[in-house]
Amino acid sequence: MFRLGAARRLLSSAGPTPVPRRVAVLPRSVAVAVPLSALAAGVWLGSDPERPERVVRQAQAGVRAARLAVCFTQIVVDYRWTRRRSAMVATGESAEASLAADRLRHEQLQEAAWRAEQARTLTVDQGASASERASAEVAAAAARDEAGALGEQIAARALELDLRDAAGATAMAAAHERCAARLMTLCLANGGVYIKLGQHIAQLDYLVPEAYTRALSPLFQHSSESSWDEVVAVVTAELGLHPDQAYDGFERAPIASASLAQVHRARHRRTGEPLAVKVQHAGLREASSADVAAVGMAVAAAARLFPDEFTLRWVYEEMSQLLPLELDFRQEAANADRCRAFFSRGGGGEALAGRVVVPAVDASQTTARVLTMRFEEGVSVTDVAGLRRAGLKPSHASALLSQAFLSMVFTGHFVHCDPHPGNILCRPAPAAGTSRFWWAREWVRWLVGVAPAPQLVILDHGLYRDFDQSFVLSYARLWRAIVTADADGIRAEADWLGVGKYYTLLAAMLTARPWSDILRSKDDPARLRERGTAADKAQIRTYAAQYAKAIAVVRPPPPPSSRCCCSGFVIKLRVPSLEWQLSAY
Repeated sequence: MFRLGAARRLLSSAGPTPVPRRVAVLPRSVAVAVPLSALAAGVWLGSDPERPERVVRQAQAGVRAARLAVCFTQIVVDYRWTRRRSAMVATGESAEASLAADRLRHEQLQEAAWRAEQARTLTVDQGASASERASAEVAAAAARDEAGALGEQIAARALELDLRDAAGATAMAAAHERCAARLMTLCLANGGVYIKLGQHIAQLDYLVPEAYTRALSPLFQHSSESSWDEVVAVVTAELGLHPDQAYDGFERAPIASASLAQVHRARHRRTGEPLAVKVQHAGLREASSADVAAVGMAVAAAARLFPDEFTLRWVYEEMSQLLPLELDFRQEAANADRCRAFFSRGGGGEALAGRVVVPAVDASQTTARVLTMRFEEGVSVTDVAGLRRAGLKPSHASALLSQAFLSMVFTGHFVHCDPHPGNILCRPAPAAGTSRFWWAREWVRWLVGVAPAPQLVILDHGLYRDFDQSFVLSYARLWRAIVTADADGIRAEADWLGVGKYYTLLAAMLTARPWSDILRSKDDPARLRERGTAADKAQIRTYAAQYAKAIAVVRPPPPPSSRCCCSGFVIKLRVPSLEWQLSAY
């Protein structure tokens, strides 16, 4: 009894008897397949030492592509709902529908004007009688004027609709701010190629709302630095030497960093010459192809899902063609040598010799991912306060900038395609002369308060465009037609350049003025000046938005000839002041 009672007390103190848990047993096939798959993956990754890194970078590119798709979807949906609410609050759906109908009518009138112009040209080519040519001329002018008048009315009405109701205008402005902030966040989160994309969009003033250019402009000063270990790895892989062995005084901290590379100061080991060493960010070359493909898929999907709202496919096309050139620093070195020779004595731009400087490249220490060049100092050409501190007149610097780029286009038949403020520096030209008393001349200039002559330093030669003789002549004739308000001349040259019926848009993009101002400039040349007022900017943005889809048409896929690059050249390289462009004639 004692033993039985003790046993009962022991069981009662131990608590209730636990219920045995059921253990899941994997099927034999799964249990065998999992370790075999892991083993195969390990063998596959280990067979190529670089493969694991490539797989990781491709996965990271997929994450960046997902962010891109989410961002663009949010932007398009935000605009769609904002536009719908604003239209209902401000003017009702009937006014919006009426404007849409007029836009369709305007497209039809443009087609009719284009056919009339072709018919007029045909009568001239076939040697028709004077009466037939006159009749065709009248019909073409009437069709052109009708299309232009309706286009101006649509632009004015669209602007009026945006401004009529404060609530609607405020809602759309808030949408611009939200979407620009989303795009900025995307660019900063993804880095690399996406920074370049944001910089490209930031230069599309008049083509995108001001909120975008304002929000994305800081990307030009964005600093995305590689670590010292990454810099050492890239330099060692490219030059076969540690940076401290390849250079003297190679500074650990970069003096500048951008989306594709960063620049370190150093000295030449033999001569002691100050150098700027441009080192590409580690892994960028491997990740760029996946990023560009991801951007292409996201852009294509957005264009298919939202055909009315999304019109930036041409930005992707431009980036996909040009990015591989930017990632090969040997191409940049060749472009820099070409530009330096052009602006030297005996070159096509020798009139500016000594006033335009291109850093000399050390070819012996330049590879696809490392570029070694002479270090040059200066302040940004847009830093007005810095120019004045240096004793320079901003107007003189601006005039020299225009002269340099016009000389490239019309004399050299090439152009530097990335002239943002960080790539164009300015400084006082060194005082030099053939006279023994040049110093006295400079002292007199200082005494009477004459500003020193400016000198430009042009950096970052990764992107260049080449033009053949026929393109340069046509482009010059186009500008002559613009400044003389020759509508027929504008149409003829735009047709040759591949723009066709969108010649009015091309002229507006070049001058940043509406078509009506261009036609009236013959009697009043001041109409072609970019005044920069808020009203002007609002009118031009509305005018550009009216042709948003047409801009993608104007920028066609590039054939072998250089004629196709017209609109990409126009958008990115409009010289800062039309006044200086006019002086070339």
